Amino acid sequence: MIDNDIEKARFYETGQLPLFPVKPIEICNSIGLNWLVAKKLYKDGLLSFNPSEIDRLDYAQESELVFLGRLVVAGCDKVMLERLLKSLKKPYQYKSDEVYYDWSLQKWRRMPHLQKNIREKIAEEWLEGLDKGQFLYDWINEIEPKDVFNNWIYPYLMKVILNN
Repeated sequence: MIDNDIEKARFYETGQLPLFPVKPIEICNSIGLNWLVAKKLYKDGLLSFNPSEIDRLDYAQESELVFLGRLVVAGCDKVMLERLLKSLKKPYQYKSDEVYYDWSLQKWRRMPHLQKNIREKIAEEWLEGLDKGQFLYDWINEIEPKDVFNNWIYPYLMKVILNN
């Protein structure tokens, strides 16, 4: 069964090259993946493209190579890879910094901070007990936006405070 939330962590094929496209071997070197193993991932049907035949990677290919490569570098053999990947769609173009494997549930999940509306829920809970007038005064006079929740909540807070 495919988890719809995990699919939000995919790079969909656009064919668009990054501003500074990289070669497959450069990705392998950066994550510590042996070049021959990368080619074997393709031969085994896990990697959707032959790294030997591609000069530059687009975003989706890069994410796929990094995702699979990091699993291999972490020690997963072919049997373990097949077990871990059975619940995911091919090609495995997932953003490796947005997903994790939940061993207790034996499935891939998105990082909690990226799940739908979690940011808004946190902000609303925090705002419930807040003296908005005092907060706005402190905000303007003392607090830098980058210091509050790593700046990701700033636009939402300003919208809520100014609309009430």
